[in-house]
Amino acid sequence: MIPDTTNEWPGAEILPEQGLWSGRLILFDSLPSTNTWTKAHLNSLHAGDVVAAWRQTAGRGRFSRSWITPAGGNIALSLVLDKPAQPEQALSLGQTAALAVARLLESLGIRTQLKWPNDVLVQSRKISGILAEAASASDKIVIGIGLNTTISREELKANGLEEQATSIFLELGRQVEAEQVLSQLLSSIHETLAEKQKQGNRYLARAWKIRDALLGAEIEIIVGEESWRGRYQGMDDLGRLMIQFSGGEDRTFWSGEVVKVRRGKN
Repeated sequence: MIPDTTNEWPGAEILPEQGLWSGRLILFDSLPSTNTWTKAHLNSLHAGDVVAAWRQTAGRGRFSRSWITPAGGNIALSLVLDKPAQPEQALSLGQTAALAVARLLESLGIRTQLKWPNDVLVQSRKISGILAEAASASDKIVIGIGLNTTISREELKANGLEEQATSIFLELGRQVEAEQVLSQLLSSIHETLAEKQKQGNRYLARAWKIRDALLGAEIEIIVGEESWRGRYQGMDDLGRLMIQFSGGEDRTFWSGEVVKVRRGKN
């Protein structure tokens, strides 16, 4: 495929039909944030377009946290999708993307877990995060994916993340071609979205359950300045977290930050 180099976005390499559903793959060597760039250019983008960068200088995760994407082949990308007709379906789109990442990693021989709402873990260390954002004046939604591909232990340690994060390189013990991983990831996203469209949200909930990092755990969920503790009951068909309090009351949450409760020894 010959890239389109005559475009209005300096520094971008445009690969027609290399995104989702024959959309474009718009590839940068470096961006501050693929989600920020994508949201700023939504009027010129279509559902199925994918914006990717090998390096982010101001990547963002959930709750305005930074996401490290150093130069050298790590992957940051943003998917442009149509907003679902039902707003509550937006949560499951991010979770479908997380499942697609997990399936890709498993095809490489890396065993994964999924942590609500949309983190991908390997042995309790984060390898990928998802950030879903909607522009109020647009009919599109942006799903950002950060995947640690070649980041080294030294780079993680320099950022104080050696115990919290990992990468494909660290898990496999060998370097991988980031371009090939990107191609495989887009294929996995395409297949997983199609499967969810065909089978519905129950497909997502079932696939999530067999990889669920929180299953059976006592958790604390934090929403704004409030928090609740209880027994994690899984994810329902809409993608909501289900929790049971000590008195037997059940409750669901659309969003929040979740941590496992670790009890001290008596």
